[in-house]
Amino acid sequence: MDRKALGMRLAAARKESDYTSERLAQECDISAVYIRQIETGKYQPSISTLIKFGNVLHRSLDYFVQDSIEWNELNTLTGIAEKCKHLNPEQIKMVERMIDAMYEPEKKS
Repeated sequence: MDRKALGMRLAAARKESDYTSERLAQECDISAVYIRQIETGKYQPSISTLIKFGNVLHRSLDYFVQDSIEWNELNTLTGIAEKCKHLNPEQIKMVERMIDAMYEPEKKS
């Protein structure tokens, strides 16, 4: 896991949510010093600590670790779905037809 990237994401999420490290520490039942050490990349938090951060800051677990994932099918599908939200109904049908065309088994000649 990229500790520096994770720390930068934690700091960004904390600041965007108007939390001080002390307030976040209190709500997550850990020390503010530990949060600052995570944010600077000195320490890597446990999954349970990341879940606490996510619950308090309203972020998913993948938000914190996304720089560490080389290939994640769920993230790819989520990204495609997000892009489709901005399409009109005709464009969505076109995307659906393209997916259907790729999904059909190859026809034997």
